[in-house]
This record gives sequence, C-alpha cells and structure tokens, in this order.
Amino acid sequence: MAENPKMKGAVLVVGSGISGMRATVELVGQGFKVLLLEEKATIGGTMAQLDKMYPTNECATCTLLPKMLELTSNQNVKLITFAALKDVKEVDGGFRVRVAKQVRYVDPAKCNACTECFAACPVGGVPKAFNFDRGTSKAISFWSPFPPRKAVIDPNACTYIMEGKCGDGNEPLCAKACAPGAVDFTQQPTEVELEVGAIILATGSEKEQGERIEQFGYSKNSNVLTCLEYERLLSGLGPTGGVVKRDDGTIPRRLAWIVCEDFDGGKVQSSPVCFMTAASEALGTRERDAQAEVFVVSGGPKTKGKGYEAESQGVSFVTASSVSLRNEAQGGFVVACNGGGDEIAADMLVLSTPLVASPGIADLADKVGIALNNNGFPKASKESRPPHTTRKGVFLAETVEGPKGRRESPEKPGLALGLDRHQRASSSRPEDFKSAWSSGSAAFVPVSIWRWGKILHQTGVS
Repeated sequence: MAENPKMKGAVLVVGSGISGMRATVELVGQGFKVLLLEEKATIGGTMAQLDKMYPTNECATCTLLPKMLELTSNQNVKLITFAALKDVKEVDGGFRVRVAKQVRYVDPAKCNACTECFAACPVGGVPKAFNFDRGTSKAISFWSPFPPRKAVIDPNACTYIMEGKCGDGNEPLCAKACAPGAVDFTQQPTEVELEVGAIILATGSEKEQGERIEQFGYSKNSNVLTCLEYERLLSGLGPTGGVVKRDDGTIPRRLAWIVCEDFDGGKVQSSPVCFMTAASEALGTRERDAQAEVFVVSGGPKTKGKGYEAESQGVSFVTASSVSLRNEAQGGFVVACNGGGDEIAADMLVLSTPLVASPGIADLADKVGIALNNNGFPKASKESRPPHTTRKGVFLAETVEGPKGRRESPEKPGLALGLDRHQRASSSRPEDFKSAWSSGSAAFVPVSIWRWGKILHQTGVS
C-alpha cells in the first residue's frame, strides 16, 4: 500500500481498549499513522466485556463498534494483535520497538471467518476465556465477538497439537474443512521490529482479585461473581444471551452487590468506580427482571448522590460499617451487615472490586523505561495532555495512570492535539522528521515523530 504523503509520522499505541482506540482515532484524524498493539487476539479491551455504561445506560458494544469499524477499515492504522511489546530502544530521537507475536495456528491473512473449521473440530467444551470461563467453545474459535474476526486455536485444548491425533484419525479436521487453507500447524512465534516517534500506553487498569474477594467466598462458591463476570451474564453477547443465571441454570430472584473497597480498612485508593459499577449492574438487572430484588451494600455515599437515583427504580442501597457472609442451602447466602444487625438473603452475590494497576504494568514499565508511583501506576505529569511519563516521548492514556469512571476514558480530549503541538511541519521525506524534544512544559509536550512506522524486519524465534 502506498504511503500517504499527508501523514505526519508514526505513533505506537499499546492497548486497544476504549482509551487506546480513542487515542488512535484522534491521532489518525490529526494526520499520524498509528501502530495499535494488543496482546489479546481481538480489540476492545475491558469495555468490550461490559453490557451498558452508567448513568447514560448506553450499550457498551454500540459505543465501541463504530470506533472498531473505523480503525479496522483505516489504511493508516496497522493492527498488531496477539502480540506483546518485548523491548524499547531509543534511536535517532525516536524508538525502535521489538514486538513478539504469539502463534495462533491460523493465518489471519487467509482466514475469512467462515467458521467451517468450528463445526469440523471434534474438541468441544473448552471454557471461553473472554467470558471468564463461563460458556464453552471448540478448540478452534474466535477469541471474542469483536474484530479482527480471525480464528485462533487453543494449544492447551487441541488434541492434534498435544497428541498428534484429531478425532479418530491423525489428520487435523479443521485444516481439511478450511477452504482458504488458513489453518497452519507449522506456525512459529515471530518477532517484529518497528520504528516510531512516540509511544502511548493505554493498557488500562484491572479489577482487583485475591484476598479481597476470597473473604466473600469467591472461588469457593460458583454463585459468587466479580462485577466483570456478571457483566458477561448481562450482555446479550455473553454465555447466557443476556439472561442472568446461577450455576445450576436457575434465575436468581434476590441479588446483592458488595462494594469491596469500603470494607478493606483503606488499603487501596478509593474511587467512585466500585459504587457506580454496582449501581449500574443492579439497575440493569431490574431492567431485565422487574420482579428481582437487588441490594447494593456499601460504606455510604461517595459520589455526590450519583447512583442513588436508581433507588426510584427498585434498587435498595444499604449502608454498613462491616460485612460478613454466611452460606445457606442450595448455594444461597446471607449477607450480614453491621455485625449481624441487618441481614440480606441472596441467591447470587456480586463483588465490586477496586481498579488497580494491571499485573503486567511493572514489566511493561521496565521494558519501556518509565517509573511507577506508590500505587503501582506509571508516574505522570498532571500538567500536560496527554500526560507524559518519566521518559521523553512516552505518554499515558486514561486509566493506565489510575482509576477513572467508565465515561471518563472516552470523553477526555486532547491526546492527538497534545502530540500535535510540537509536531514539525509535514514533509514527504522521512529524513526530515528529526528528534524534536522540548522542555516538557504544558504548552510544548515532548515528542519525536517519524514519517512512517516501518517494519524493519521480521524474524522467527526457535
């Protein structure tokens, strides 16, 4: 594909959630070429797993899809999925980035998403990772309903990869069913080197796991879910088609949400995200089942009244100083509040946990060469937009720098404009794009932009 002489330079965006996609759309609109790197097989991030956004009640998928279609059809955006950043070196004022691409055993250039291979595959019952292991798929499947719609084979489920056998024979049935010849069991991991002028980290943050939720029976009782797992049950694209069901297939009539950060003794940075998530999901449950009784248990208001408007629509808010859990028959619970003074019987329990730095951010920060703050998030300048890190030319997009509400990431402006402030005049010659570091003030964000994000070379890895 020929270069567009009007394009200004290349930026690597790491992470394809709503923040990464918005950054990409803005950058392309300002005339930059973008290399969008995603470790999963499809784009969309956490927001792709949500049902609706609160308080606007917008469909999360409906918000994402236009951006997804815009990115996948734009010739100035290169998607690099199922891949991870391996190292970063500063060269000539820009960066040389090495990326490791995972093996999917399917050639994405040939795969036409026909799904004939799915029907042919004899290995079923594989837990669906996108749905947090709820619902199942074949050993070859789409990782999620979102683009790029390219099949991927799970090497931990495929009997041909593990044992050299497929069904009753020794030939892979999926490969036989694939008319375009996309299935390729000879694939090996590869590495790609890219040259860019700036890097934007948009890897987001994650819901906390561990002791905070285990104290409420998580992993011991299948009817105790995290809020993200519950979102997949609410979603029409989820494992139950939008009908909330318990593990035994029955529909819960009494559900309780616990805002976990209110009962941890102040161990993590507090934000309104936990409470608003619980209120949103409780309201979504009532919309689907007007007979359902829903309770949100928290330490009290922290959102200036936001969320409590759901009370008029049947959501009960309970303020407690302490919470404990007691198991009942048939997988039910009793949530004991205030030392047992108030008790709530429930068929399903949903845990709304704080947003914390993603587990891989420390490793990513080390590879990129940036510092982290005391909460484990990248250190960021609050005076510039986009926030720049402790390394020149490396910037942050939204929740990667700390907890924010669902609507904050797609709404905050200025990412591309901030990069564009110090962009040299457009030129058709790559050699004209030199290093252009500034003092790092709010008016002149430090960034170096190169002409194109060219792939230097691609190598196989043994």
